[in-house]
Amino acid sequence: MENYFLGWGTLVLINTALANIDGRSPLAYFVGSLFFGPILTLVLGVTKYDPEKGTSFVSLSLGRSGVAAPVTRLPNWLIVTALIGFGVLFWAILTGK
Repeated sequence: MENYFLGWGTLVLINTALANIDGRSPLAYFVGSLFFGPILTLVLGVTKYDPEKGTSFVSLSLGRSGVAAPVTRLPNWLIVTALIGFGVLFWAILTGK
């Protein structure tokens, strides 16, 4: 039960900080998060607040900036290392070691 309160309290503080960064009322989100924590986290994640335009939804594919992130290519050594790691993990699961 203590872990539940610790997790919920952490979520309340995170929501308050996110609201403050976005220019929303931290006190309102603090109180609201005490009762509706995960729901308000979702609201803060998918909306942005502009004092002139009000609240609007964020494009989940483009993010808050509205500009697509540059496409980068992973280095070959990283791909090979990941494949070897997944292979070892798969082997360990199959053999039970």
